[in-house]
Amino acid sequence: MSLATAFISELVLVANQVAGLTAFEQRRLLERAVVTIREMRENVGISYANYAPRLSLLPYQ
Repeated sequence: MSLATAFISELVLVANQVAGLTAFEQRRLLERAVVTIREMRENVGISYANYAPRLSLLPYQ
């Protein structure tokens, strides 16, 4: 199984169980997803600088 396939499978699994997680656990999963996506993009040559400004538009709680 590729890294991308494993990552997507894990996201789908957790999305179906997110209601049972605490707010802290939900936040940590989202942060881990962001880091994983960033690493995957860098591995294929997409620079962080190409999309970093758009991240500042996301609400932060």
